[in-house]
Amino acid sequence: MRAGKKRVLLSLVLAASLLFAGLVPGFAGTGLVRRESAFSDWDVQEYPDCTSPGYEVRYGTTGTMERREIPALGHSFEGWTTKRAASCTEPGLEARMCSRCGAVETREIPAAGHSFGGWTVTASGSCTRQGQQQRTCSVCGVTETSSTGYGDHSWGSWYTEREATCYQEGIQARVCQECGAYESYSTGYGNHSWGSWYTERNATCYQEGIQARTCAICGAYESYSTGYAAHSFGEWETTLEPTDFSAGTRRRVCGVCGQEQEETVDPAGTLRRGDRGEAVTALQEALNEAGFDCGEADGIFGGL
Repeated sequence: MRAGKKRVLLSLVLAASLLFAGLVPGFAGTGLVRRESAFSDWDVQEYPDCTSPGYEVRYGTTGTMERREIPALGHSFEGWTTKRAASCTEPGLEARMCSRCGAVETREIPAAGHSFGGWTVTASGSCTRQGQQQRTCSVCGVTETSSTGYGDHSWGSWYTEREATCYQEGIQARVCQECGAYESYSTGYGNHSWGSWYTERNATCYQEGIQARTCAICGAYESYSTGYAAHSFGEWETTLEPTDFSAGTRRRVCGVCGQEQEETVDPAGTLRRGDRGEAVTALQEALNEAGFDCGEADGIFGGL
């Protein structure tokens, strides 16, 4: 009797275990079938804040439980508020606060830098000292000074340091009235002081004549040619007498250089192109009478 009760008790325990495991006997007697668990709504166990996550759980009908994390919310910052204004040279500070947790975040405001006005010359420069200029910041009043560099020389008037001549350049110069600096430039050479032209060599038929002059200051010499002179010929001498039918020749000699000149001597009564006069008129009339048409007998020996 006790053994039977034990078997019944073991069967009940096994059935309960199967029930909680989601398994029941199959009606077909071929195996066990798993039951799906139905879950309740999620239940928040710990709420998240700005920086820490929370979590929530839910329970199944089969006795199971699920848990999942709720992400941190992150800060909900308000707008930036200036805590310390930036100056020209020092940075400022601004902050903002989280409306949920009160956390504060800060950041630096860069220095603004100076707001300078225009430069004002406080001291003019010269050739020996640098000038100065100054400007002021309209925000903080700080001043800044810088150099304007050296100024120009204070030159005096130009004066003639050396007169120009034909052998040396002239010089104009000036001097700075403040530092004594010297500056000059050349005016170039002057003109020669020429004497009168004189005959250095008379012209002949065999060499050119020369006119020359000399500078009274430097002795410079200048000359030019007057060319050759004409030959000094003697009288003509007949070297071959002309005849009625042939020309003769004659010559003459230069008494300076001995050069000879010879030319042809025509027979008496010879007429040449360009001749004019009664002899030409008589020849024209004779030719016309002989049947040669010379035109009007005008006394001019022209072209044929």
